[in-house]
Amino acid sequence: MLALQAVGSAVAGMAFGLATPRGSNTNRFLLGVSAMALLMLPLNLVGNVWSLCMLMFLAGMATSPTMITSMTLVQDLIPKSQITEGMTFAVTALLGGISLGGSVAGWTVEHHGAHTGYWLQPTAAGLALLVALLGARRLRQPAAAPVPAS
Repeated sequence: MLALQAVGSAVAGMAFGLATPRGSNTNRFLLGVSAMALLMLPLNLVGNVWSLCMLMFLAGMATSPTMITSMTLVQDLIPKSQITEGMTFAVTALLGGISLGGSVAGWTVEHHGAHTGYWLQPTAAGLALLVALLGARRLRQPAAAPVPAS
């Protein structure tokens, strides 16, 4: 089932790569994070494996476009002279979040059961949406000039 989420992300990523995006990167990012949060909510409400598989595929479709847009935002917001550091920080934060999520999910399932574990993904997506909305104004600002070394 988890693989279906990855397949949905891959399909959406290829389609997004072929499309010509319109609107601002910030608006696309907020739309993507919103879609991730909304598409993950019903995962706990399904009554059978086939419905869960279909919903995992659909939920995954919001992942790649959101990640692609977020990396584009990093490129827009970081001064060109610091782009390597900015991308490294963004990827490290992404991988750290995945690792933390896996650890929390394992602990939660072990101590509270699988049903409770299924609430972690929509909860994390909801928190991501809240953080994105709170920081949206900052995401609209152009890259600042690099700070000179002392």
